[in-house]
Amino acid sequence: MYLWTNTMRLDRTKGFTLIEMMITVAIVAILASIALPAYDEHVRKSRRADGTAALLNAAHNLERCASNFGAYNNTNCDGLRAAADSPEAYYRITNTAVSASTFTFRARAQNKQLGDSSVCDDFTLTNTGVKGASGSETVDRCWND
Repeated sequence: MYLWTNTMRLDRTKGFTLIEMMITVAIVAILASIALPAYDEHVRKSRRADGTAALLNAAHNLERCASNFGAYNNTNCDGLRAAADSPEAYYRITNTAVSASTFTFRARAQNKQLGDSSVCDDFTLTNTGVKGASGSETVDRCWND
């Protein structure tokens, strides 16, 4: 009785149909449209660490120089107050205000980090350790995220 099922079976070619391929492409496109913006935001956040680390390093170096020579504006500390790029060049570090007892460093976004300008554009750090940031995010999120 069951002999006819084996002999009458139709052989199908192996492979994918056009519909299956279109569904796969659609799923990949949806996943990519979600993943790429999230990835870009993550990259921008990680670049902020370049700016904040450069600010902390500049402040540390100026503190060291000032402890040796007695003032932040000592001529021996001039090189530490000059504008410089952060290690990865995503920020430009400048000393915007310096006196014998105070300083304020500023990190301004540049190059590829300019896309982050409306969120966390500038970072500041003073001699008292006060951190600042401009943009739509809070200072804490800009410095620590």
